Amino acid sequence: MGVIVRRELRAQAEEALSREAQLTDTPPEARTVAVFPFRLLSENRELEPLGVALADMMITDLGLAGGIQVLERSRIQALLDEMALTEAGYTEEESGARAGRLLRAQHVVQGAVTPVGEETIQMSADVRNTVSRDTEGGTSGEDELTRLFDLEKRAVFDVLDVLGVDLTPAERQAINENRAGNILAFLAYGRG
Repeated sequence: MGVIVRRELRAQAEEALSREAQLTDTPPEARTVAVFPFRLLSENRELEPLGVALADMMITDLGLAGGIQVLERSRIQALLDEMALTEAGYTEEESGARAGRLLRAQHVVQGAVTPVGEETIQMSADVRNTVSRDTEGGTSGEDELTRLFDLEKRAVFDVLDVLGVDLTPAERQAINENRAGNILAFLAYGRG
């Protein structure tokens, strides 16, 4: 991402924070969703890039569905950085709802990834309404690490159900076909 774009996104984030009281009173844009990086619940730092990579894939998948607007990761990340929530706290319920309101998103998706042994991974995500700050629903699943993309697709379909999005067969197929080549490439992507 170019320096000019990063500066513009940072300026927008600073402005949103300076106008927080006003934005809190302004209704969010209808049917908008912000997906935050997934938190890794493990000491295994090799898997840390999964949080960003899974959020990116979910953003792309949700964007393939009609009827909702998904915020760009760069816009979300700029605000999280400005709020100093990148390293800790962005998955906290109140921080997530607050960041979602500042982004003018109606919903936020916050989740976690947990390795279970050497070969299995758990993934969970909640859909939170930024106005009521209530969790409207969520998803949780576990599968072999080699089937991570299947696990992510199930989570996406669950999130879309919570959001009340009816998919066309073509949208469902497009989401199912959006897969990374392999886990190592996916981790490399998450590292940047």
